[in-house]
Order: sequence, then structure tokens, then C-alpha cells
Amino acid sequence: MRETPTAGEITREDAIAQSNAYCARVLHIHGENPPDAAFQRWVTDYWRPRFAAQSGVSERLKAEEEKRQRRANRIKAQIRMDERRRIENHSMEAAKYTQQYMRTLLSEIADEHGFTPDEIKAKVRARKWAKPRQIFCYRAAIEGGLSTPTIGKFLGRDHSTVMYSIDREREARKV
Repeated sequence: MRETPTAGEITREDAIAQSNAYCARVLHIHGENPPDAAFQRWVTDYWRPRFAAQSGVSERLKAEEEKRQRRANRIKAQIRMDERRRIENHSMEAAKYTQQYMRTLLSEIADEHGFTPDEIKAKVRARKWAKPRQIFCYRAAIEGGLSTPTIGKFLGRDHSTVMYSIDREREARKV
């Protein structure tokens, strides 16, 4: 028993009946091998208008899905931004701690050698200031676990200079 279709709907039985009728007509007119153009024309002329009424539903669903996707993307972007802010805040706290640690360490070494921290950080290459600077670089890298670029930036020197200072102090401590 056939169900009655709602407005704009084509039942499976109708589609099969129409298809069979068309195939019989095409085979009668064109023989065993109907041309593709005739089939395309039939699809365009007959089926597309009938399915157009139903396609409004799928377009609406597609629009709703796109809207949900845009909202999800906005939420993901907000989460990424919040995560970035959290990491930046953490990095700023770590940088504050690092700067504080280096200032404290430099003051301690300066007091031990009888200099001010500014004298050790100065661009002077004299041995009396270079030795405390080497000690600072060694302790900041080994005890503090700081990178050579970080130490170099604090002292106003290149990281390779810091590496050289660490090596010199390491050799001095071996002997």
C-alpha cells in the first residue's frame, strides 16, 4: 500500500515509476544505447524541480550547522586566547623571578669581591672585574639553571661570552 506523500515530496514508488517510464521511452526512441545528453536533460527537467522543494530543508540544516561551527570556532579561539594569556602571565612571573634571582646573585658575588653590581656588569674587560663576572655566569648557569642568552642579556653581553666565562670558571674549579 502506498503512503500518500506530503506537499513537495516524491515517494520511492513514484520515482521508480517515473524512471521506468522514462527508460522505456528512451529505449523506444534511441534503441539500446540512449545518449547521455537525453538522460541529463531528463534529470534537469524532471527531477531537479521536484527535489528543489525538499532541498530547502537541507540548506536550512546546512546553514544551522555552519552557524554551530562558527560558534564552536569562536569558543575555541577564545580558549586559545585565554590559554595564551595564562602562559604569558606565567612567563612574566618566571621572568620576574629570574631577574630577581640574577640581581640577588650578582649582589652576593659583588659583596664577596668588594665591588658594586654595576661595576661587574660594566663593559670593562679588566681581570679584577672579569673574574667575578665569570663566577656569576657559572653560578647562574649551573646553580640557577639559566640559559646563556638570558644571562648574557642581563649582563649586556653575547651568549658566547657567557659560555666562555662558564668554561673558564669550570676549568678554574677543577684545578
